[in-house]
Amino acid sequence: MTAILKNITIDQGADYQRPFLILDENGNPVDLTGAYAAMQVSTAYGFPAVLTLTTSNGGLVIGGENGTITPVVSAAMTSPLVPGNYLYDVKLVFANGKTVRPFQGTATVSPEVTVIVPTPPSSGGQFNFSIAGNSGLAAGVF
Repeated sequence: MTAILKNITIDQGADYQRPFLILDENGNPVDLTGAYAAMQVSTAYGFPAVLTLTTSNGGLVIGGENGTITPVVSAAMTSPLVPGNYLYDVKLVFANGKTVRPFQGTATVSPEVTVIVPTPPSSGGQFNFSIAGNSGLAAGVF
């Protein structure tokens, strides 16, 4: 299995959970039951990782017979990442010991603008916003 090039974007200051799907030559999900994995994000080849995710540390979740590996990255983990382009890959060890690198690519960290954490409104969970005059801009959370 040759690593598939899959570029990803991680939003700084936000949770990241987008699964990788591993398919066999017929397009069916590969059973990952009993497998474990690791993923590292680094500024360049041979440099220390700025982010390390494994099944052991809870940073990667294996989806068993669904064929998925899902990174679980919290906003607290993405906040200190400097916006820019990084390299990443995923290493997977099957239950039988076979080791593959199914995915690799560029991980782009997109900078956040809003650095405060939103708090619920004090109006009992209701927030309304509109602009006077029929300008067509309105938002609401109910």
